[in-house]
Amino acid sequence: MSFGFSYKQLSGFLQPVHDHSFALRIFPESNARQSITGLEFSISPAAWTGEERDCFGNRVVYGAIPASHLAMEVRLSGLAAIDEDRYESVEERNLPLFLIPGRKTFAGDRVRALAERTRIFPSVPDTARSVSDAIHGVFTYEKCVTNVATTAEEALFLGSGVCQDFAQIMLSLLRASGIAARYVCGMVEGDGESHAWCEIMDGEHWLPFDPTRRKVAGDGYIKISSGRDSQDTLLNRGTYKGAGGERLEISFLVTAND
Repeated sequence: MSFGFSYKQLSGFLQPVHDHSFALRIFPESNARQSITGLEFSISPAAWTGEERDCFGNRVVYGAIPASHLAMEVRLSGLAAIDEDRYESVEERNLPLFLIPGRKTFAGDRVRALAERTRIFPSVPDTARSVSDAIHGVFTYEKCVTNVATTAEEALFLGSGVCQDFAQIMLSLLRASGIAARYVCGMVEGDGESHAWCEIMDGEHWLPFDPTRRKVAGDGYIKISSGRDSQDTLLNRGTYKGAGGERLEISFLVTAND
């Protein structure tokens, strides 16, 4: 199935800033599961840019705006054809990174207690559903409770959070049981924000599973990047010189094509 997508990022400043450096991880790329075409990208005001790959293979566009400015606007659009019957292959060289606890997914007392009550099955899809059900038994979806720095252990203590927290709790539980899994940042059909889900090693492939919605991440899910946790997939990092603060607005739109 084919989907059109767009991304808009507007950084507004209360006072002019300069020497504004940035690194963007906003670019979905073609893989076994999705084919990306017609990608269009723009930054305003004019910036010099470069490109690299991080250690997880994510595309990163970095750059800077030396001149004084009150706002920066980033736009991205394209088309994605999704084949939900195909899966990305596991690369052995990175696999150890997705087996060990990370900064956001270490297993504290609450994670370990929940892991002891969660059933692990021989089938990875069955395990994914079991873990997701266990999370929903003790954790609810609610905005403005957690933030970008919240760990899986902290989120469980708070008892509610957003998709980032569901994904990181799932990663923590799976890794505590010796199952390799990675964090995914992407977009889903509809109008709103970025979304987070997990990819779980199933033999030689990654099974994409959305613990927030308790289902396999199929049609309408467009992957942008993956890593150990949310910190590896931040859409935008940056620094600038100037005072007055920043207001950041980010929006996504994904629509199915007839």
